[in-house]
Amino acid sequence: MELYLRDVCKTYKGRNAGHDSTASFCMENVNFNLLPGKVTLVTGCSGSGKSTLLSILCGLLRPDSGKVFYGGDSIYDLDGHGLALLRNAKFGIVPQKCLLMSSLTVRENVMLPALYAGKNEKKVADKCGDLLSCLDIGSLSGRYPGELSGGEMRRVCIARAMINEPEYIFADEPTNDLDENGKKRVLSLLRESAWLGAGVLIVSHDPYAVSYADIKYGMNGGRLL
Repeated sequence: MELYLRDVCKTYKGRNAGHDSTASFCMENVNFNLLPGKVTLVTGCSGSGKSTLLSILCGLLRPDSGKVFYGGDSIYDLDGHGLALLRNAKFGIVPQKCLLMSSLTVRENVMLPALYAGKNEKKVADKCGDLLSCLDIGSLSGRYPGELSGGEMRRVCIARAMINEPEYIFADEPTNDLDENGKKRVLSLLRESAWLGAGVLIVSHDPYAVSYADIKYGMNGGRLL
């Protein structure tokens, strides 16, 4: 199904939130289509609005105005539960700050979204094993988040985002904390997902990601270029 946003605005306020002079447009009248089967890269300096774009598009941050459509329906017309179900079933999200459940092992963290969706546990376990192996962290499956490095945690978050074979994947700085081999594994996996039909959005300042993208945007002052 198509995923796109129309005339989306998002404004943040400064410390004196009641004064218009402190308003800062993070996104202003943005129109954007995330295409299935393509890797789309959005680059820009810190504060340009690229993470806000990603968060609004995947249902994590409600815009001040404008609409986000999935399959012709506005996703923010859903209630909180409906929106959470949509994200879990159709979207795979890799946040910039990778958070895992500390009481669960790597394997349990990765499998959780698929088990929550009611999928067959054996098939989910097999898929989990394949993802961990592909990301070169198969040996960490029984460890807990507190035992992992930053780069290892990021790869676990990427595996978790992909466990449900989502229609759309949103990756916010997915190569942070990774060495060159780790970057290649992660970006190749995202590239392969697009070849299989997923729409992939990568938000990054890392020039290493450029060669993996089909479509490239720059973002500056809340506008796509």
